[in-house]
Amino acid sequence: MSSRLASPSSPLSSSTSTSTSASTSESTRSPEVRSPRRRWGRWGRLVAGLGVLSTTWALALGSSAHATELAQASPEPLPVPGRAERKSQRSEDSLAVKGIYVQQLTAQDPSRLRELIDKAKKAGFNTFVVDLWRRSPKYVKAIETIKAAGLHYVPRVTIFPDGARREQIDDRSLLEHRARLLEYAIDLGATDVQLDYIRFSSRNVPSPENSSKVREVLRFFRERVQKRGARLQIDIFGEVSYGPSLRIGQDMRVFAPEIDAVCPMLYPSHFEPYKETAKIPYETVHGAILALERQIKASPIPIYPYIEHFNYRYRMSDEARAAYFEAQLEAVLNSSSQGFYIWSVGNFYDIPFAVLERRARERGQQAPLAGAGAPAPSAPVLPPR
Repeated sequence: MSSRLASPSSPLSSSTSTSTSASTSESTRSPEVRSPRRRWGRWGRLVAGLGVLSTTWALALGSSAHATELAQASPEPLPVPGRAERKSQRSEDSLAVKGIYVQQLTAQDPSRLRELIDKAKKAGFNTFVVDLWRRSPKYVKAIETIKAAGLHYVPRVTIFPDGARREQIDDRSLLEHRARLLEYAIDLGATDVQLDYIRFSSRNVPSPENSSKVREVLRFFRERVQKRGARLQIDIFGEVSYGPSLRIGQDMRVFAPEIDAVCPMLYPSHFEPYKETAKIPYETVHGAILALERQIKASPIPIYPYIEHFNYRYRMSDEARAAYFEAQLEAVLNSSSQGFYIWSVGNFYDIPFAVLERRARERGQQAPLAGAGAPAPSAPVLPPR
C-alpha cells in the first residue's frame, strides 16, 4: 500500500489535503510506478505491476546480507543516524504490541514459519499480523502453530485492493465476502482483526464526502466484528496522520469513534521529499505520530505504527539499516504509541530481531520470550468516550 506521501514538515490540513498519491497495482505496499499507467492503459499497468513486484521482492530479499547489492535506487548510501540522539526514557518492554507482518504463503510454509517464530520470540516480539486471502487447511495449521507458540494472531484482510472504485465502495457482495474472511479468522482465535486498503483509489476524484462513504464501510465491518467479540484495527496512509485525504477518503477525526486501534504506515521512504525524510527517520515517524495524536484527541484509541527496516530508494549497509530502524523505534517509544508493527513484504526480519536482542542485552536482560507465562496482548484501557 505504497504512496507518495506529504512531508512531515508540511502537514496536510483538512482544507487543503487531497492526497495526490499515486497508488500501485500490487497489494504489498511496494514502490510506486507512475508514468506507465498514464500512458499505456491496461498493458502499462501490467508492465508497471511486474516492475513493482520484482523490485519489491528484490528489496525484501535485501533484508539479508546482500542488501547493498540489491537496492539500486540511489548511487549514494543512506547516512547512518546517530543511535543516542533520541534515546527514549522507556523501553520496548513497555509496549503492548510488538509485531511483524507475515504473508499467507510464508505462514503456510512450516519450516519458514517455525524459523520466524523462534527468532521473533527470542527478540521479544509477541504478535504476528498474518495475511488472509483465502481459507486453507494449511492456514488453519499455521495459525494453530502461531498460537501454540504464545503469539497473538492478527489477521490482515485487504478490503479494496488498490483502493475502491466508486462502484465498489457499497458493493455488498464484496463486503460480505471480506466479512466472512474476518469471521473465519475469529473462528481461528483472532481477538483483533486488521483491515488494509480501507479507502478509495488514489485516482479517485477528491470530495469531502469520500470519508463518510468509507466510514459506512467501517461501520459495516465493526458491527460484524463486535458481534463476535473481536476488536477492529485499520491501516491508514502516513499522510493521513496530518489531516484528511479528500481523494482516498481517510479522515481520522471521522474514523476514530468507529474503530479500536489505528495503524499508520509511517515509512520514511514513502514521505516527500524523500531525500530529506530518509535522513531523518526519527523526526519523520515521531512528527507523524504526534500529529495523529492531536487528531484523535476527542476519541483516543491505541496507535500501532507500521515502520520499516530498509529504504527502497537507497543502498544501505546492515549497520545503516539497523540504525535506520532503531531511530524509528525510538520515535515510537517517545510517543504515546502502545506498540508497533514492522513491514517487510518478503518477511525477512533478521536486522530488527538483532536490534531488539542487542537493546535487551544493553539493558542487562534477555529479551522476554513471548508466551513465556505472559497473556496475549489485550486492548489497552482507554478513557471513556
